[in-house]
Amino acid sequence: MYRRKKSIFCFLFSTMMVLSFAFQQLNAQCVFVSISGPKCTSDGNIIGSFSRNPFQIEWNYEGKVVKTNTAIWTTLATTPISGNITGSSSLKRVNGTGGIAIDANGAILISDTLNNRINSFSKTTIDGLSVAGGNGQGSGLNQLNKPAGIFIDGFGNLFVTDQNNHRVLRFAPGSNTGFVVAGGNGAGAGPGQLNNPKDVFVDASGGVYIADAGNHRIQRWAQGGTAGTTVAGGNGAGSESNKLNSPVGVCVDQNFNVYVADSANHRIQKFNLGNPSGVTVAGGNGRGSGPEQLNQPTDVVVDAQGNIYVLDAGNHRVQRWTANSGAQSTLAGNKDGFGGSLNDQLQSPSAIGFDPSGNLFILDEQNGRVQQYSIIPISTTFAPTFQGTYTATAYSFIGCKQISNGLSILANLPIQVFGNTNACKGDPTFVKITGGGNYVFTPSSSVTKINDSIYRFTPDVSTNYTISSNNSNGCVATTNVTVTLGDKISPTIKGSAECVAPDAAKLSVKLTGGTPSLLTWSNKNTIEGMSFPTWENTGTSVAGGNGTGSSNAQLNLPSAIAIDSKGNMYVADPLNNRVQLWKPGELVGTTIVGGNGAGANPNQLNYPTGVFVDPFNNIYVVDQNNQRVQYFESGSTVGKTVAGGNGAGSSDFQLNFPSSVIVDGAGNIFVSDAGNHRVQKWSANGKTVSTVAGNGQVGDSSYNLNNPQGLYIDRNGYLYVADAGNHRVMQYFPNSIFGTPLAGNRGVGFDLRQLNNPSAVIADAVGNLYIADRGNNRIQRWVAYDTIGNTIAGSQAGGGGSSPTQLNLPSGIAFNNDGNLLVVDSRNNRIQQFLLNKNSVDTNFTPRKSGTYTAVAYAFNGSDKN
Repeated sequence: MYRRKKSIFCFLFSTMMVLSFAFQQLNAQCVFVSISGPKCTSDGNIIGSFSRNPFQIEWNYEGKVVKTNTAIWTTLATTPISGNITGSSSLKRVNGTGGIAIDANGAILISDTLNNRINSFSKTTIDGLSVAGGNGQGSGLNQLNKPAGIFIDGFGNLFVTDQNNHRVLRFAPGSNTGFVVAGGNGAGAGPGQLNNPKDVFVDASGGVYIADAGNHRIQRWAQGGTAGTTVAGGNGAGSESNKLNSPVGVCVDQNFNVYVADSANHRIQKFNLGNPSGVTVAGGNGRGSGPEQLNQPTDVVVDAQGNIYVLDAGNHRVQRWTANSGAQSTLAGNKDGFGGSLNDQLQSPSAIGFDPSGNLFILDEQNGRVQQYSIIPISTTFAPTFQGTYTATAYSFIGCKQISNGLSILANLPIQVFGNTNACKGDPTFVKITGGGNYVFTPSSSVTKINDSIYRFTPDVSTNYTISSNNSNGCVATTNVTVTLGDKISPTIKGSAECVAPDAAKLSVKLTGGTPSLLTWSNKNTIEGMSFPTWENTGTSVAGGNGTGSSNAQLNLPSAIAIDSKGNMYVADPLNNRVQLWKPGELVGTTIVGGNGAGANPNQLNYPTGVFVDPFNNIYVVDQNNQRVQYFESGSTVGKTVAGGNGAGSSDFQLNFPSSVIVDGAGNIFVSDAGNHRVQKWSANGKTVSTVAGNGQVGDSSYNLNNPQGLYIDRNGYLYVADAGNHRVMQYFPNSIFGTPLAGNRGVGFDLRQLNNPSAVIADAVGNLYIADRGNNRIQRWVAYDTIGNTIAGSQAGGGGSSPTQLNLPSGIAFNNDGNLLVVDSRNNRIQQFLLNKNSVDTNFTPRKSGTYTAVAYAFNGSDKN
């Protein structure tokens, strides 16, 4: 009785030890996280502490995901294993390998096929330590015969495909004696046999999947079973959906779907659980090196998000197929399929493996080395926006999910600023401030309190003010306001009229200080007449125009322009992944940001499409292919993400191929989120995001947009949107998502009542519009409340060309301080300047009713003078 109890006790104890060990091994694959942070949303960021670098972080507010950060890989590899064993001139550390795996402690295990063993490499075993085999070629349980694929399960067990023994062995941690878990009954096609197995994978339930290459099938064995079950192929060699041809790699996702590197068919097949017919999820377009093709793939891995990683051995590269979209990219090696020995090249690689953080390890067989492409650590901080509870969820590459503690944060009442922040030099401007109280201004000079919400600003130069307020909950809110000063154009009315038309004499005005962008005549605050300037019909190239290229004198499909107070031009140059600065009179530009190749690093851009320069020469760039807006402080070439940057998506904190950006006087960032058919407003500190136009759905109603492009905000805070897909320009009042069409909205066409994919818009002080009518190759001026446009540059009939009087798909417009019109002539790779005709504004006016008349002249920088 005692002996029986003792044996039962020993069995239970042994089981507990195994379960404890398994728990430790599984935990070693996870990323544990805790968070700490500020009392108030304005006091700083939430900071995450992680047990290892996470592959993905989800930031949650009140249980909902508000931001996701996912890691990316370096473009150059390091080499943790290469060369010969110490003291040997012939025995290589990497020698005829066929499999790779990374254990929970970070050791790298590889199949030393030629020496019939599995070696483990770590910082302390740089020459490798034999952990399986190594006792000569044979079929004993401590021997191997041409081992290939290997796998380490959550318990630390090592599984080895023993090719020439036609079996799979399992080695317990620390043991060099294996246990047969599949095959071992000679080469054959029976249910208990294997034929030249190439790879092995163990699912979460312990099922063993084997790429049974010689039988053109995938077998699943229960550990300790005597026969396997065919879960893919097994119908002879072929390319039909229920067949395979020399499958050499296998993996299983968390839903038990099977992925197969179907080598001779140059494709990856996915077999849903229980379905004998597969679906091609990568390759399958014939043997080749195109982005959608494969050449003898030998290994496949699927991460927790469903992204597929393929070792494209014949093309010497690793390809990534993105979940859902199916987009392809080259993660390692040469994208065009050329082999080599440099740190960004591979030569006939044979296997890939990932550690829990997502670092990629490649058996670069012909180069006799292991290459490591490391994860670039992602941001572990988050800026809270609202009052409430925040958590962080950390994911390892294999999908282990860990949730942090909850952190409660108090809210600041946001400070909002309303009113005109543009003024003439020497004149005051008034703004209304809401959202707090006891405001403190930095600097405090030139600010006068009128009442609890109205303040007067009288700076001598353009000034940025920081406004802070102490809220009742003890939190301090801040915002920024920029007061921009412009030059005056002074009108003086001459003459008098005692009778109205037709008997009245004309009134006239004398203008000093330049030609205005607009002259209005008003009677009791009602505009009775307007006069506009004209521009020369023939343009001159002031940037580019030297053909397509990447030199500093060239552009490549320019898309947007911004002008600073000195008349310098900032041009978004998408295909050169840069923003170019052109100073007045210079024909050679300077790369001011980007220009370091397409990429997502802070000093790189990837197809920039929009640019904005604030009064202090800080630069905002729409980095379209990186789904973000980058902020470059004046003089800096290193950017900071101020909007997006969380991958393409439709959540509040994501963007989907944004097109343009503009910043208001309070520092709020407005972004045309073209792929989501909306305009997003990001606060100056990036803590709050809201949709201010469109609802994310394609449509032509007052609350829909279709591929919005250029943006403009006027002195009253009205937002204008070039609604390209609807061939119209929309206006939105502050705090309203219902827009009003001001131009176009009559379908696509070149009639003067129509627009064709407008790409940019500017509004003057009274709402007259200047529109880059891209599809019609022209610039239109659309007078407020009119139903027809007037062509001021390009062809009225919509024809494009490259002559000085023509445009070809213009995508951006701007006026310099002299009133000259600058056009981004996209397909001609140039910036065209159309000179303002001096004194072209009609200074005469005939009154038609009695009253006191006022003339207002508006400068091109937005200031005005009665």
